Amino acid sequence: MTGSHERGRLRTSAALSALLSLGWLSGAFAGEVEILRDTDGVPHIYAGSRTDAAYALAWAQAEDNLPDILRFVTEARGRAAEAFGGEGAIASDLLIRQFGLPPIADRLYAETDPDQRAEQEAFAAGINAWLTAHPEQKPAWFDRMTGLDLTRLSKFYQVSQQVQGTARAELRRGLGRAPAAEADPGGQSNMWVVAPSRTKGGETFLVADPHLPWSGRTRWWEHQVTIGERWSYGAAFFGSLWPGIGFTQDLAWASTNNAPDNADVYRIRLHPEDDGLYFFEGDWRPVIQRTETIAVKGEPSREVVIRATHHGPIVHEDRARRQAYAVRVAGLEAVDLGRLARPYFEARDVHDMHRSNRFGDHYMWHRTGADRHGNIAYFFFLAVNERDDAFNWSLPVDGSIAATEWGPPIAWDALPVMINPPSGWIQNCNNSAYTSTERSPLRPEDFPAHLAGTSTRLSPWSRGYRASEQLAANGALEFSDMLAMARDVKAVAAPRYIAALEEAYADDPPRGDAARALDILRAWDLEASLENVATPILTTFVEVAGPIEVIGRLAPSERRARFEEALALMTARWGGIAIPQARVHGSLRGDLFTPLPGAGNESARNPFVTLFMGHARRLQGDRWIADGGSSWQMAVRYWRGGVEARTLLPYGNSEDPASPHYDDQAALFASGAFKTARLTRAEVEEALESRITLTAP
Repeated sequence: MTGSHERGRLRTSAALSALLSLGWLSGAFAGEVEILRDTDGVPHIYAGSRTDAAYALAWAQAEDNLPDILRFVTEARGRAAEAFGGEGAIASDLLIRQFGLPPIADRLYAETDPDQRAEQEAFAAGINAWLTAHPEQKPAWFDRMTGLDLTRLSKFYQVSQQVQGTARAELRRGLGRAPAAEADPGGQSNMWVVAPSRTKGGETFLVADPHLPWSGRTRWWEHQVTIGERWSYGAAFFGSLWPGIGFTQDLAWASTNNAPDNADVYRIRLHPEDDGLYFFEGDWRPVIQRTETIAVKGEPSREVVIRATHHGPIVHEDRARRQAYAVRVAGLEAVDLGRLARPYFEARDVHDMHRSNRFGDHYMWHRTGADRHGNIAYFFFLAVNERDDAFNWSLPVDGSIAATEWGPPIAWDALPVMINPPSGWIQNCNNSAYTSTERSPLRPEDFPAHLAGTSTRLSPWSRGYRASEQLAANGALEFSDMLAMARDVKAVAAPRYIAALEEAYADDPPRGDAARALDILRAWDLEASLENVATPILTTFVEVAGPIEVIGRLAPSERRARFEEALALMTARWGGIAIPQARVHGSLRGDLFTPLPGAGNESARNPFVTLFMGHARRLQGDRWIADGGSSWQMAVRYWRGGVEARTLLPYGNSEDPASPHYDDQAALFASGAFKTARLTRAEVEEALESRITLTAP
């Protein structure tokens, strides 16, 4: 079942061997499963069935990141405050109770396809087997995992994103507040696919680069699963069954955030004298109210009153003004992310991929696909209901009238889909569906306006523009072009900042350091390379003056003053203004600082927008630390009847600081290189680090 790993072999303890022989760790034996780890720390699982594979997946995930898995499960159960304490954990537990997630998860799990439920139970059994074999790693606050926990995780992830992202932003706009900075942790992404008509050797390409935080719930874990003659290779979040981004011998897929309007805030009118009543269509209705108890570590339990209208739970009240705000979440009762990408294991092409998609599998995302037959595809996923486009759904809407009530769910086949467009390529870098290729066959007038963005033009300051520019300009693309694009560090939004400074000094020429700094910026090729000395100047300017929206509102004299203040800060901090990016920008893994090229998105401390993204959110000492951005890069090529791929993580495949794979990819990540994915058993055996055989229940 397990043991202490040594490079190339496995040493199993006598006590553990006794447990294995008695079958105490796995119940009724069904078949053996092998986990072969290569020298990059990637587990390759060889199983006889999907349930056996799920069991081994859990075991391998536990080896790499057990603490986070148990924490995520505990949060999804609504027991974070009891286990960990703190206001953040209490708020998390309250969210789960407000939106009634426990009974929803119970129902969805009971209705789950029996095969999928068996896989979830097998995954839970794998986690429990690891805990039994390693009792010293089991925290006092955790008992055992169940298959239901995976459905709970699915719902918690969905609602957290929809409520704390979409609905929270709508509420803050309605209250006249700026969006919270912490609402965007670098959650943007790139992907593109290219058909054989646009490639030099008749290949089909797919590139994926999700821009997400490098730790926490959205931290990627790379693996391969082989069952008989079929296999999949990809990355999943810890606590998930199948790869959210990945490929098989036939099909590759990727996703980006489509910024959907999949949650709405309703402005509620409370009765002038009775907080227990709200107004709707000429009547005063009773506010639905219940009391919940939240156990809190080290403190007395808290009694919380949860109030709701027929729209959904009330999340904010202003009783002085007799107003409240309620939230409705699309797909709350239907979406189960446990089905996400599950059918792709057997799919042979993008048409199978299309047929396998259904309402309830996804609550958001753009998705692209490419297959070994040369087909490419784009799908717009969204769980959303019909709504009246006469209302501005990006702001709180009037909850007292029937006109703002939702209609039925929009069917999956009514959403935007594009297969084999004439251009021969598709990109999506969080831009609208209608700007994903040149001469797009998709038109916004053919779909409801409230799905998501309706723009038909790309901003020149956007990643989508940069990707389209390269895909459209090159006649015959090669795989090396795909890898270069994935590592592209042209700072497409930096010209906005330079133009603002040029404007500030138009009537008052710069002198001294300001003149030297402007000369550096004018001569800069916009490449956010490790050697460049322009991005530290602009980043310090942003630190002092704020983002471009704030800078644009400053008078020229104020811009000049802030710029010169930033240059003085650079001199005090680093002894000069010509400081290479390698000195001041990078990742931090434990005590290992690794200089990084690239820049972040619009909410970063370095908001100059590059395809390859190192999203810096904090200054630690005298360095800006990137903790998000390009979070798992994958480039796939179907050619010569086969497939090959390159992949890369920011740190390594393990969250265990004692593991050799905790930070072994950091230097490669910074260098601009990739590692080759090992797809055949022979390739894995040649680079074998450890081998283990499990007996799955």
